[in-house]
Amino acid sequence: MKRVSMISLLAILSAVAAARADTAQRLAKTVQDYGNSLAVFRCTFEDDLMKQVLVAQAVCIHANNGIGTFLVLGMDGRMNPDRISEAALIAPGVEQKTLRASLLSIDPELDIAFVRASESYPWQAVPFATSSKLAVGQEVVSIGLTPGDPANTPCVAAGYVSAIVRNPRRLVMVAGGQLTQPGSPVFGPDGRAIGLVGQQLFQGYQMVLNESTANVALKSQQQGQCFLPVEEFSHIFQHLGKKRRLAWMGAVRFTGVGAELAEALNLRRPGILIDQVVPGHAADKAGLKNRDVIVEVDGQGVEKLASPELVVQNFMISLFRRNPGESVTLTILRGGAEQKIPVTLESMPAGAHEAARYVSPDLGFVVRERVLLDKYAAQGPADVEGLIVAIVGRNTPAAAGGLQGNDVITNVNAQAVTTADAFRRIVEDALKSDRSKAINLMVRRGTQNLAIAIQPPAK
Repeated sequence: MKRVSMISLLAILSAVAAARADTAQRLAKTVQDYGNSLAVFRCTFEDDLMKQVLVAQAVCIHANNGIGTFLVLGMDGRMNPDRISEAALIAPGVEQKTLRASLLSIDPELDIAFVRASESYPWQAVPFATSSKLAVGQEVVSIGLTPGDPANTPCVAAGYVSAIVRNPRRLVMVAGGQLTQPGSPVFGPDGRAIGLVGQQLFQGYQMVLNESTANVALKSQQQGQCFLPVEEFSHIFQHLGKKRRLAWMGAVRFTGVGAELAEALNLRRPGILIDQVVPGHAADKAGLKNRDVIVEVDGQGVEKLASPELVVQNFMISLFRRNPGESVTLTILRGGAEQKIPVTLESMPAGAHEAARYVSPDLGFVVRERVLLDKYAAQGPADVEGLIVAIVGRNTPAAAGGLQGNDVITNVNAQAVTTADAFRRIVEDALKSDRSKAINLMVRRGTQNLAIAIQPPAK
């Protein structure tokens, strides 16, 4: 019996050793195949009151005659590519080869940037493939650049799929190992990339030490490893290098139907309440009304998720993946009866970051013109004519004068203003004329009208 047990143990140990050797070979092959698919993307972003250097990992998705096109995760979709300068890609290796590059676009939904090298280099493009067959227990491998290493040496990490969750996007959780840094490609067993490492999640844990003792527990936090499967971002490839406008149905402030509202409506399935239809836009033109409840999209029932908030977010994501000009048929509940209403989607109206603005480095603040959606912002500026204060710098004349972000400036030096250009002319003329005199503003803050004086600094 002991002899048999020993033979069995040796067999198990041999199998484990063989499995480890196989994993080691695959890890080494991943580095060999895709070490030249990674780079450091670096650029200077000229923010309104300052310049900042941005650094992130980039992964090559296309290479033609040595010219690589890259994905960069975590770039703010509100950034204007025209305000990016000194863009460069740094190839891995001790030579620290730096190549000129250009930022093509940033996706406004996913904050993923497209970057193209302006110089030739032997880049290796990563082939992305569907991850629909992902299963718990499946081994995955990621490759990234070693953090803190001046040579940006490629490194690998491996783990196992522990869960596939919805929040509402799909996220794949990994346990039993590590993932490399955000923006790294993740590979499945067949050697093809199935996702990108995302910003890691923090998970809270609580363990009761003694059930008989009240309020005694050990609490801790652990960083959860996760990646974004390719299905969550593959749709942006069709917009490679182009500025993408999100689709919009012309309504704001949706509410997921919770238990109480569902009971009041006698609704037995998930629904989304339209709080505000914007007059003159797609939903209004189609005949949708405030308090309509969406129960189907193109014949498919609204998906049930863990909370009403996630249901709404999932619906919005489904719209963002369409293109302006596409038609979507909504089944809505109105007055106890269902109706099918086709809606032709529009382009998302200009956001606050796209509004015309004036930057005053001397006074230390930025103002912008109002945009359509300001009127419907839940906690936005008052619906009055004027310019909105976007930024107030710390330790600046504007801050000393009491100006605050989201204030609405209605007039400057007793002159009404509604455009950034008019504001600029008044302020700059005053500064040229006499810097000893304060710039006098009339400001609307919530329901209050305030007088604020900003003293320019001496030259």
